[in-house]
Amino acid sequence: KKTCRIVHLSLAGNKLGDYVVRKVLNAVQIGGGCDNLLKLDLRENTLTFTFGMIESLSHMKNLKVLDLSYNAINLESKRS
Repeated sequence: KKTCRIVHLSLAGNKLGDYVVRKVLNAVQIGGGCDNLLKLDLRENTLTFTFGMIESLSHMKNLKVLDLSYNAINLESKRS
């Protein structure tokens, strides 16, 4: 049985990068925490926001607050 009850996860200021953040988000999903997560703080993690990151976030249906400030996100470069 999945028992993850996280409602707020802050990884802010760790400069983890896309790969590590995606691994953490996948672990939350596997643990069943996607249904409970309301706030996710990913500030200052040198994220570029890959397709894999979008896929990981798409499972978090109840997410109300997502902080992506101070990252290297450039959606224009991802269009091609």
